[in-house]
Amino acid sequence: LVHNASKLTASPVPSAKMTAFRRFVQVGRVVLVNYGPDEGKLAVIVDVVDQSRVMIDGPSDDASAAVRRQVINLRRVSLTDFALKLARGARAKTVKAAWAKEDVSAKWAASSWGQKLAAQAAKRAMSDKDRFVAMLARKAAAKKVRAALGK
Repeated sequence: LVHNASKLTASPVPSAKMTAFRRFVQVGRVVLVNYGPDEGKLAVIVDVVDQSRVMIDGPSDDASAAVRRQVINLRRVSLTDFALKLARGARAKTVKAAWAKEDVSAKWAASSWGQKLAAQAAKRAMSDKDRFVAMLARKAAAKKVRAALGK
């Protein structure tokens, strides 16, 4: 809102300060599926169906990481910072080429969000022995810190 003399009016173009949100629902936006059978997989928006649904496609060389083309509710996906240059309703071959060109999988693995999810998955996959070894390593590290601090 912009204050003009004695009345408040809506500004037709928001200022740069007001536009802090950068992740828009748009064709080409990379999303993370956060619910359902494809949970934890990356996909890209290829079409906006309506206000609450989008069509996604998740190309991947690894069959277990691929997401088939489907219409999904926006509540079931999280928007990422990555976006591809795609036309509305792009074919699977075009999406796969753009995905490979932008190297989305590597960018995701290098991002803090991707690293956090990878660490959580690795922790979930730990065996009892792995958890025991990790506990011993934490105790050894804490002992070194206490010795360095002189406690």
